Amino acid sequence: MARHMNPKKFLAEFVYEVEKDFDVDGTPASWAAPTDNGKPAHRFWDDEDEKVELDFFGSQNTGDISSFATSHDGKLVAGSNGSVVGVLNIETKEQCMQFKGLVFPCVKLMFSPATNECGGYTLVIETSDRDERKSVVFFLGLEQDGRMIQQPDTINVDELLQKSLEPVVAQMNGSFELSQTSPLIESVRQGYSKALENLRAGLESRHLVRVAGRPSGFGSTPFSKDGRLFLYVVQNESTQSGPRPRADLPKVIVYDVADKCQKYVLGGHEDAIMWTAFSPDGQYIATAAWDGTFRIFDVSTGDCRHVIGPTGGQCWSGAWSPDSKYVVLCGMANQDSQSETFVAVYSAETAQQVNRFRNDELKHWVRCVAWSPRGEIAIVHEKNNVWIWEPFGNRTISSFKVKVEDWMMERYAAVSQVQWVHEGEMLVARAGDSTIEIWNRVKNIKWRLQRPEGSGKERGIGIFSECKMCSMQIDWMLDVAVMKETGWLSINAKAEKNSGVLNKQVQSTGKLDFVPFDPKETAAMTTNAPSGPATVPHRQLPPSATLVPIDLKVEQERQILYDQRIICGWNSDKIPKWAAAIEAGTRSFFWICLAPDAERDIPTFTRDDKTHMPVGHVSLDKVDITEPDAVPDTTLADPEKGVLTITSLFVLPAFHRSGLGAFAMDECERLARIPPFGAENITALTVNTLSPRYCEGGVEGPDGLGQWEKEAGEQRPVPKNNMLWYEKKGYKRYKEEAPRYTSLGKQGETLWWYACFMRKELQ
Repeated sequence: MARHMNPKKFLAEFVYEVEKDFDVDGTPASWAAPTDNGKPAHRFWDDEDEKVELDFFGSQNTGDISSFATSHDGKLVAGSNGSVVGVLNIETKEQCMQFKGLVFPCVKLMFSPATNECGGYTLVIETSDRDERKSVVFFLGLEQDGRMIQQPDTINVDELLQKSLEPVVAQMNGSFELSQTSPLIESVRQGYSKALENLRAGLESRHLVRVAGRPSGFGSTPFSKDGRLFLYVVQNESTQSGPRPRADLPKVIVYDVADKCQKYVLGGHEDAIMWTAFSPDGQYIATAAWDGTFRIFDVSTGDCRHVIGPTGGQCWSGAWSPDSKYVVLCGMANQDSQSETFVAVYSAETAQQVNRFRNDELKHWVRCVAWSPRGEIAIVHEKNNVWIWEPFGNRTISSFKVKVEDWMMERYAAVSQVQWVHEGEMLVARAGDSTIEIWNRVKNIKWRLQRPEGSGKERGIGIFSECKMCSMQIDWMLDVAVMKETGWLSINAKAEKNSGVLNKQVQSTGKLDFVPFDPKETAAMTTNAPSGPATVPHRQLPPSATLVPIDLKVEQERQILYDQRIICGWNSDKIPKWAAAIEAGTRSFFWICLAPDAERDIPTFTRDDKTHMPVGHVSLDKVDITEPDAVPDTTLADPEKGVLTITSLFVLPAFHRSGLGAFAMDECERLARIPPFGAENITALTVNTLSPRYCEGGVEGPDGLGQWEKEAGEQRPVPKNNMLWYEKKGYKRYKEEAPRYTSLGKQGETLWWYACFMRKELQ
């Protein structure tokens, strides 16, 4: 009996055996027939039918391949050794591209499930400095041939290092007789080499789209089916060591990959979020967290439709049914030593439990489940079991168990990954020692690719197309094993030695932009700060300009408003709150409309047989509701004291300097004394806008213009000073600046921005 256990010791000592095989109606699965060349269904590593060597990095040296991924069509494979990412064409074995712009080590690769706007691919690179708890996800656009759409800036590190050190070495040799091989010179060389490697990484990645955060795990599906939306989590440290302010709690970000912007912030969880997944039809997002709850969100609005729980214990994982009508959820029922594991199916529409899986051995974590297109659920148990459950008939139709005699090996030996292929006909499972099991559910036959006894290597697997399985040998090669009825294909991939791995001691010189943005389209910021017109003379006001009340009960208008908020860059997630305020009578929300123009590609809506073209919007509020999670500021709005506030002013960039902003302000000032928008006793109006310290001509340093370096870096232009424009409209500061708006910093932290508060006395 081993007295201690670790992964290396486990791989050296563990002997793979099956205690209970998959079965159909009590009949154990039999081995599939041998291939045409006589090879059996039970094989060991290195006994694949064919091997094709792939060289990711064009070097004769080899190093660890720590992560890999294959494209949705099976044509490309990406691999990384932590510091470099390479992409190869599987069929031609040609290198498509090599990317060295990793500021943090690469921990995971994945391809979008759909083609990009160029008909090519989107490669997602998750990087992380685990010690510093910093994570950044890059979105790398690839052409159809796998090459980068935008070639990165780069430098020749070796050449620059040599040129830079030559005068230093010459002077040190002349003054102190230090040769270039001296330990002192060598330490300088190594340190400067690391600094240059870091500089190169920053240069190569500085124009890439990126977000600060990381996808969740345990079988999460971060991409929507069409590849447009991507899920990641921020501020995801556990709160079990102590509570945090609501603004600092874990959140799920819904990111629009096509538009390169944040679509929603999904809040509500109060502890670390473990699992996130889009439903197959793209209508819902389900989440699981350690706070003991599951949540189901509506993708079209970002609203939380259901909260399931609290369960009394940590929640871990789940899976959607193929028809998106149900979701299976896994967690713990309480937190004490008698914790009860539950696996249950819930209705996505009602959140009501449909059935719950029961088994006497279900006493430990279930962190992996897979729902078959045939309606069966594979449940992976921490204690070496895999159960196949038919949830609507509520019966266990098959099971599998790895034999483990040494209890210290249990956590390492258990099945860690399962996936259904061939329309649910076949199940692929990876055991803890990287042995791969395949079971044909219909024919009740099996295959096994087993790790040789005593091998210190392990492999990961990934399914990339029908009946094709990709497995990675982590210690020095990548194996892509394609399982067919007739055999296996293994592809070895070499990698260069990891000579320049970036770690926590190497500081980033790249700019980590939370929400990349095109300054040609709009100058709106991504905080919750109201945006206003630029401080330049405007053109003649279009004669058809008018304000039309917004009706958020109409889906078409709701979508138009959402699209405009995305262009604006903030508060698209507040639309449900605004709709409630309209219903409550505390918000008078207006479209800024013009007559329809057929030459402009701008959505229109029809009201009372008249068609309107909304080019912006503005709100006149009786209560401060811009920040719904904060205490309302009664100095901004208090009808009893004769004060209302103008907020949410936005005009499409194409109509800036057209006078529409001033028109909207003038109309709100007029309506402030007209019921039901306002009241006769209204004597003043207020606005709030971003502090001038952050704007053009603002304050230098970290508390002023330097704040942009924390949030958005060099890709985001410094905004105009809207306070000056409001001053021209007769508004004056009436109180000290104070923190009001929030945004996410490039490391996922909450940034607070000061607001300027202004007031105008009505005549």
